[in-house]
Amino acid sequence: MKKGEHTHSRGGHTWCVMDLWEATEGLPVIELPLAQFENYMRRAIAWQKKDEKGMSVWRVMCHAERIQEADLSRPIILDEEDHPVDGSHRLCKAWMEGHKTIKCVRLAKMPPPIR
Repeated sequence: MKKGEHTHSRGGHTWCVMDLWEATEGLPVIELPLAQFENYMRRAIAWQKKDEKGMSVWRVMCHAERIQEADLSRPIILDEEDHPVDGSHRLCKAWMEGHKTIKCVRLAKMPPPIR
């Protein structure tokens, strides 16, 4: 993994997002209601490093910029339990713009983590 590449971490494991995208090749894109992700959006702690107690205003601003630039034509990636593993900025943008659905691709099984 190169410095600056995006990762997804949970349960002590980390995946390179590019590996997740490769695992979605050939899978169908589906549309799901945004309301399905409301609980995730209210509870998930995204974009925060392990040792942080909160995000600086600067980091919030950087993520706000990424939300504005998010490409809603790209689907979000869901794991086998329908939890988002890539696409939080797209979820935020779709919610803020009042969309009712979002494009998704569902992994049947997560690929092996990088660590």
